Amino acid sequence: MSSMYGKFGLPALGAVGCGVGTALASWTVFTFMWCYMRRHRRYAPFRPLQRFELPDKARLREVLALGLPISGSVLAEGGLFASAGLMLGAFGPTVLAAHAIAINYGALMFMIPLSLHSATTIHVGHQLGRGDAAAGRFAGWVGMALCVAIMTISALVLLVFRRQVAGAYTGDAAVLALATQLLAFVAAFQVADGLQVGAAGALRGFKDARVPMLLNVVAYWLIGFPLAYGFGVVLGQGVRAVWTGLIAGLVVCAVLLSWRYALITRRAVAARAVQGNSSRKQRSQP
Repeated sequence: MSSMYGKFGLPALGAVGCGVGTALASWTVFTFMWCYMRRHRRYAPFRPLQRFELPDKARLREVLALGLPISGSVLAEGGLFASAGLMLGAFGPTVLAAHAIAINYGALMFMIPLSLHSATTIHVGHQLGRGDAAAGRFAGWVGMALCVAIMTISALVLLVFRRQVAGAYTGDAAVLALATQLLAFVAAFQVADGLQVGAAGALRGFKDARVPMLLNVVAYWLIGFPLAYGFGVVLGQGVRAVWTGLIAGLVVCAVLLSWRYALITRRAVAARAVQGNSSRKQRSQP
């Protein structure tokens, strides 16, 4: 921000300064994490960044099989929200500024369930690694519930204080009025947003990524985008219609991913129970 606006004696570089600041922040985070890993005794047995080994092809294929669909899911969701800004560019700077405020606040609060999403993936994976599918299933539901609870609280706070939140971004009366209205839309989608990201994390703990990616594409690009573009741009209904399309995509995605999680985890628990019964029968035979 300092290099963007010229604070603390730095030159005002505008958009270029935003890029410079982002690059410096990224390199600073990398440096601190590298130093932490080098000095902390927990990582000493692994000797991070002290030796080089050729990639294991089998493990690399496993990582890519999981990682590429996950990146596809992220692209589907992020692409929809990025396209919303492009759609609204034709409606003038006031609409675009108000939209930027609403989307920025939504993204800021999204960081909390996103971190819970990662923790859910890890916790579910640990339970499955122990061979306890039922515990893994329960851990996933708990993670999803926590994401929904956090976003529900955020939505309630936003409904009460959305004008104050918008006022923290701008003093322009027209932008403030419209941003206050759009923040009500943010409050409306936050619960669904929390549920979908929690479900995505739980599914990844079960190493299920391909079908969720397809469900993301269906929800965001076959439902959310056509509604947002059709009503907002083609029919000229404007920013509120675009946001209604975004909400529709998120709600459908949350429902589909939750349904997928219930389905595959029920199968996993049943398969584990059958396997356990077979093992007990074999041990009981003379």
